[in-house]
Amino acid sequence: MPGKIRASRFEKALERGLAVPIGTAGKQRSAARRKDASQLLREAYARLKDHPELRRAAPDGAITYSDPILAVAASWGGIAEDIATASVEGADLTESSIWRWAVTGVQAWINRGDKGMSELAAQVPTRTININKDVARIAVVGDAGYRGVPQQRVIDMIRDVHQRYPFDLIVHLGDTYFSAGEAEVLRHLLVPFSAINAPFVTLCGNHDLYHGPDGYLAALKILKQPGRYFSIKTPHWRIAALDTSFGSSRILRNDGKLDARQLEWLKDLLISRAKSGLILMSHHFIISGWDEPAETLRLQLEQLVRGRVFAWYWGHEHRCAYYNKGKWDFYGASVGNGAFLEKWSDSTRSETPATWYGGKARCSCPGIEKKMYWPHGFVELELRKNRVKETYHLEGCRARVRELAA
Repeated sequence: MPGKIRASRFEKALERGLAVPIGTAGKQRSAARRKDASQLLREAYARLKDHPELRRAAPDGAITYSDPILAVAASWGGIAEDIATASVEGADLTESSIWRWAVTGVQAWINRGDKGMSELAAQVPTRTININKDVARIAVVGDAGYRGVPQQRVIDMIRDVHQRYPFDLIVHLGDTYFSAGEAEVLRHLLVPFSAINAPFVTLCGNHDLYHGPDGYLAALKILKQPGRYFSIKTPHWRIAALDTSFGSSRILRNDGKLDARQLEWLKDLLISRAKSGLILMSHHFIISGWDEPAETLRLQLEQLVRGRVFAWYWGHEHRCAYYNKGKWDFYGASVGNGAFLEKWSDSTRSETPATWYGGKARCSCPGIEKKMYWPHGFVELELRKNRVKETYHLEGCRARVRELAA
């Protein structure tokens, strides 16, 4: 499948390809685009050398990157693995093919045009998702858009709970890997989660725009989702499901941001709802016990949400931990452990202490050699009058409950 390519092969192909000047044969415009793509790959490869943490391992041994250029190139370069299995003598041919596909993918990425982004910008709320039940049940899972054993285990966990106590909605907090092309969105997100017979929505993560917006736009249409951001209403709560990726101006889109129109929409919700009534869900975050928060998003929302938001659930980090009320004056939880691998580590940021429910539990998926990664799972929410019940479902340990009183 596209993207299923080991780092050594892909990066070796990049090194060899970058050492050879892009030819000028063919139409002048096409040659210029190839040169542009080559230069972007050169710059991205230099970033990788300086920041090896951009390299990420998928559960099946495939490699992706936090850098969008490398993510797109690896995704398209993987096509070479699908169409040709080279012998030792044919290794150069395979690496050359990987390089050509990588350049083609980056060309597609840089020439995706403004039309798609304009269409995505127009995906504003068309309706509110209403759950007219005194006790509303929602499953929350993040960064789960990658087909494999970990994702399947999480889907099975959600489905098992759903069969006993049906969910009214499943909210995916964003990111389809590697770069959210239309085929990837279908294969890695929509088809696997269709196995659960429950309404499903997906927020916009940074990886969801690395190949342009077409894949995510297709998901919105297939799911009949009311927008790239929207609200969910129950008899006792309002949830603001945010798009923190579209407005980001940085190439990695790691620094979340709300576009101006969405920010005004959120302000209206914040002003109209009581303190105990509003919950946020998003891909990016403004507090973390491990990683540097999205600075632009923090500057936008730090003062705005304080005292007006009851709880916030986010992804982006491939971990699962919860936060009590601190200086931010809202409860929180990171729920990004839906499919990908993240090496286990204790919380390092003392100013935002995180609590981990799982003890010594680690990823125990078959085929993963060392139990050194965060366990996968999801969070079950029950929204009642003046109360939210969180149940954390994690592989390798029993479900844990946190009761939040409004």
